[in-house]
Amino acid sequence: MKKLILVLIVTVSFILQDIPANAQQGYNWFFGNLAAISFDTGTPVAFTGSAMNTIEGCASISDTTGNVLFYTDGSSVWNRNNVVMPNGSGLLGAFNSTQSGVIVPYPENHNLYYVFTVPDLMDPAGLRYSMVDMTLDGGNGDVTTQKNIPLLTPASEKITAVVAANGIDMWVVTHDANDTFYTWKITTAGLESLPVKSAAGTSVGMNPENCIGYLKVSPDGHHLAQAVWFSSYAEVLDFDNVTGIVSHPITLINIPHAYGIEFSPKGDKLYVADNEIAPGSLWQFDLTVGSDSLISASRVLVGTTIPPLYFAALQVGPDRKIYVAIPNSGYLGSISNPDSAAALVSFNDSAVFLNGSICEYGLPTMVQSYFSVPAEGTNDFSSANSFSLYPNPANDKLIITHSSPLNGVRELPFDNGQFTINAIAIYDVTGRIIYQEQAHSQLSIIHCQLFSSGIYFVQVYMNDGSVEVRKFVKE
Repeated sequence: MKKLILVLIVTVSFILQDIPANAQQGYNWFFGNLAAISFDTGTPVAFTGSAMNTIEGCASISDTTGNVLFYTDGSSVWNRNNVVMPNGSGLLGAFNSTQSGVIVPYPENHNLYYVFTVPDLMDPAGLRYSMVDMTLDGGNGDVTTQKNIPLLTPASEKITAVVAANGIDMWVVTHDANDTFYTWKITTAGLESLPVKSAAGTSVGMNPENCIGYLKVSPDGHHLAQAVWFSSYAEVLDFDNVTGIVSHPITLINIPHAYGIEFSPKGDKLYVADNEIAPGSLWQFDLTVGSDSLISASRVLVGTTIPPLYFAALQVGPDRKIYVAIPNSGYLGSISNPDSAAALVSFNDSAVFLNGSICEYGLPTMVQSYFSVPAEGTNDFSSANSFSLYPNPANDKLIITHSSPLNGVRELPFDNGQFTINAIAIYDVTGRIIYQEQAHSQLSIIHCQLFSSGIYFVQVYMNDGSVEVRKFVKE
């Protein structure tokens, strides 16, 4: 009977919430002509104060509670007070590069951030990085003497980032001006000097105009996609979040001036927008239909613009919608229900009023894992790579353990020498992070006596890259 009660409690508690770890770091977006929006209330709301006017590339970062830290157009870095950091000018990206930069937190260090930059049109400056230290300038942050450190030249205008499979390290991915993807790992020891090189997909042929267009990794870290502007196609590929290897390209043809590209939060659907064509076209591809040819043939039109407006960047948001840049518009467009079949997708060309600011081509490039959805699933009686929590409800402490099936009930820690819990985050029902730790073990005891009574969600990153969520009740 005791085991049966445990089974019932655990089964009922498996309500998954779409709340990614560190989602708050993607809460504030700076882009376009003085445009800025915040997701702090759950839906995007425009706010004033941005000092950045960028045609295309941009990136921004917030802290783990959703407060603005800084933003960049690839050339200058503005702090939270909308002032260029003392050493924050002269970066070698370009505001007219598709993705002029991406900001990547230094693993397990809340004060240091990498700012990777790429120039436009195969400029010999190439891919570089600079470091921002948030302890400098009275806590407002500054670019350190590690500035404009070269990594790759020539480089395309494409760059993206995602949390690695272990839940701690980071991958930064770019494409050269020919036929190779370059992937750098950032660990707690810093940026590894040698990238992983993958000759995969179609060569862009050293054509500067084929270097235009977005590159995105899916939020779950399993796929990669790029838009190739001049040759009017896109590609979707597999991404190995353990090794950084890119493989298995599928070419999606006949997308005139392909530019914006984005995955749905679960990674099952891919969206591609054409550019500088009115009316613009926004397409969905279903990555679950089977063969390469079926994926290519799954394309469905899900949105258009009213001339003379057209589409540009796409970026998934913390609210699980995909936002759409419409150049010279005072609004952002949006795609609702992007994980759904095309018939259930809803496109709105005026979803977010920008309060007098103007959208241009770009939306901020961010670490895509901020917008992931935990894998559905695994109930407490399935694979060996899962976890249990008890007691539930909890009073003063909550025990989280990696465990294996045992007579249909998971009760005991299970050490098979391979799977461990790497990181834990606990959220309240509003999505606010109230607890985080790097575990690196198969058992963690969380003292929760100071938690308020109510419902909480525990998100656990396993060392094989899987992510699971459980609900528990604090008495």
